[in-house]
Amino acid sequence: MPTMLHSVLAQDTTLVASTRQTFDLPVNPLSVILLTIRARDTGVITGARATLAAFLALIATIRVVFKGSDIINGTPADLYVTGALLSGKLPKHNTMENTATAVRFCTIPLLLGRTPYWSQECFPASRRGELQLIVDPAASLAGFDTTTLQVETVELLDAQPNRFIKYTSLARTWPATGQNDVDLPLGNPLVGCTLFGTTFPTGGSFNATFGQLSVLVDNVNYTYALTNWETLQNLMFNRLPSAAEWWTHTHVENLAAAYAQNAETEVPRQARDLFRQYAYLDWDPLKDDQYLLQTEGRGSVRVRAFADVADAARLLPIELVALEAQAA
Repeated sequence: MPTMLHSVLAQDTTLVASTRQTFDLPVNPLSVILLTIRARDTGVITGARATLAAFLALIATIRVVFKGSDIINGTPADLYVTGALLSGKLPKHNTMENTATAVRFCTIPLLLGRTPYWSQECFPASRRGELQLIVDPAASLAGFDTTTLQVETVELLDAQPNRFIKYTSLARTWPATGQNDVDLPLGNPLVGCTLFGTTFPTGGSFNATFGQLSVLVDNVNYTYALTNWETLQNLMFNRLPSAAEWWTHTHVENLAAAYAQNAETEVPRQARDLFRQYAYLDWDPLKDDQYLLQTEGRGSVRVRAFADVADAARLLPIELVALEAQAA
């Protein structure tokens, strides 16, 4: 029976703008890497700096690399959302205090199997130095100080996994509105695909980077013949009902009228929700592998976006990588 080993890999490593940090990961089978960003707000907190997205953006990219090849690659926000959707558990930011110099911290789970602590699905044992965590801080850490990083790992001693998951970012900028195609990797079954769009329905506009989407296998519509961004985004919450919690909210008061304590108009309003820019193509809705998108032997598997706006998009296809059977 496997034994769980939870340990600290890096303690309060100082982050310096544009200065890469590289960590050798443990050699035992690895289930999850827990990367915690810590910082303090500087001066008076502004609305923009108060968002979770702004805090996570202290780091530009996070990578897990095996022998020079990416196993995980994405922005902290992309990996935060992907980890939440896979595990069904929402990583939490600490309770924010509306004061200058207040501490902030948030842990991003970097999953190597869809379920943490699952011995059948994790990264297999490796040699020292083969598996690394690479963190690239943002070019500017303005708005925060005392910015540090903590890294902890969960190893599964004596585990003999038969698969692990791999997800790396495909960044595109649509050259025009209308049809835009992105090819997904071939060879491994796909569990799902996280989608990020710069533009999302807000204010008085329904426009989105992904207005509508299709999935094509060998140039034939497959699994998602056609779906709208709004529908796909709402379906995402089937995997993570708690993501509907309000990350940041404001209280609305009718300032044109006399103040009325606890008036019914003083209700919280959702604001700056991190998930508003994300949706998810789910090929494992029952979490039993029966709907996985098989790509082996295919000539092409692609996402077709019908864009309302020509701007930046990111896709993180989640591959299920099989391991060779280990001798007893």
